[in-house]
Amino acid sequence: MERYGFDIKTYVDPLRALKEFREGMYDIVILDFAAFPQVGIELSKQLGQIDQNIPILFLAGGGNIDVSEISKGMLGQCWIIKKSVTVMGLVEEITSMLAINRNIPLL
Repeated sequence: MERYGFDIKTYVDPLRALKEFREGMYDIVILDFAAFPQVGIELSKQLGQIDQNIPILFLAGGGNIDVSEISKGMLGQCWIIKKSVTVMGLVEEITSMLAINRNIPLL
């Protein structure tokens, strides 16, 4: 992702991610929904309380995903994308999310 101009920070520990989010400035959050769904949902809600405008992208594995459960109680924007997406597909999705969040027209 760095090769496409994104500055990436990764965290395995949700508490550390939350702490770093409070201290830094982020344009978007990408959460792995497949590994620990409840942790991702709870973390997204806490992040949204800190920054109501932060777009959150959930990477989902397979199976059925209850979008209403994910977005319940969330204050900001929420997207879900399958993990099987290509790198370019992910780049396009992130670019689109950032444009929408910043109210910038897409070319």
